[in-house]
Amino acid sequence: EKSFTFRLTAPEHRELAGQRLYSVLPFGERIEPRRTSNPVTALGWGVTETRDLILQGYITIKRMIQGSVSASNLTGPVGIFHAGGMIATTKSPDWLLWFLAMISANLAVVNFLPIPIVDGGLFVFLIVEKLMGRPLSPRVQSIAQIVGLAIILGVMRARRRAEARS
Repeated sequence: EKSFTFRLTAPEHRELAGQRLYSVLPFGERIEPRRTSNPVTALGWGVTETRDLILQGYITIKRMIQGSVSASNLTGPVGIFHAGGMIATTKSPDWLLWFLAMISANLAVVNFLPIPIVDGGLFVFLIVEKLMGRPLSPRVQSIAQIVGLAIILGVMRARRRAEARS
């Protein structure tokens, strides 16, 4: 692979700065509606979609840890609100319902991570308590909570850095 660097003069840069390349694809969004009059079939589809979304969440987290997915792909409450607003104003109500279900599934994934500050961490504490026959000391629990908070803040900082680079 060869890479090339193009140097532009100031007038060339000003001339090109406002230019945008747009390409209209000859096909639209691929939509395959599924219809059934059987509620059990519809429920099965919903369970399968939710399972797939949850698995995608865990795969994304794994890939972020491996470094193949950038933290800039994450978004916070403002980004979620913006995306929801766009879907609500440009798509049908069933799309908005799907989006809300997707957000709920993703929040469940994050909430169940074994990080002490979220519910998954509490679950780990309960397992340890069951195995040991007594709860961890308040000091150990406090340290674990601080470590969990540091992990979450580290992810947020990594996201900011990734956004700044792109």
